[in-house]
Amino acid sequence: MPIPTVPYATTPRNAEEMRQRGRDLYREMHGRRSVRTFSPEPVPRELLELAVMTASTAPSGAHRQPWRFVLTGDPEVKRRIRHAAEEEERINYQGRMPLHWHEAVEPLGTDSDKPYLEVAPWIVVLFEERHGYHPDGSIRHNYYVKESVGIAAGLFVAAIHHWAWQP
Repeated sequence: MPIPTVPYATTPRNAEEMRQRGRDLYREMHGRRSVRTFSPEPVPRELLELAVMTASTAPSGAHRQPWRFVLTGDPEVKRRIRHAAEEEERINYQGRMPLHWHEAVEPLGTDSDKPYLEVAPWIVVLFEERHGYHPDGSIRHNYYVKESVGIAAGLFVAAIHHWAWQP
């Protein structure tokens, strides 16, 4: 059964408009940083939902959208996520990561401690879905899962940065 499509329509732009839009987006994304210090200031849930909706526009193998975004602001759940993440990271730092990985992250000063997971007002976890289910319960395969999830994650980060960015 064919999937209904939405016609693609664009607004024609001249070359200078396109260059300016490209420069503006580059400037905005160039200002993005990966940080491990977060503000406890409240963030409206609607903003996270909009970021997830933006991420859900990502292309995906066979348009299966093989991802699930889960968000929580519950302090107890955030505490449990922090402890589980720190436990995994301790295993990483104590032997799972090869030496070249340790050397790569050493200048960044990262370690297994993740107190920011309890400071941030929300934690958003992105899960990949390697398969789904048909209405009859049989397995429905998903394609290009890691690539699709990676693109969705990038759009999510860009969306968050877009509404939080100050030039």
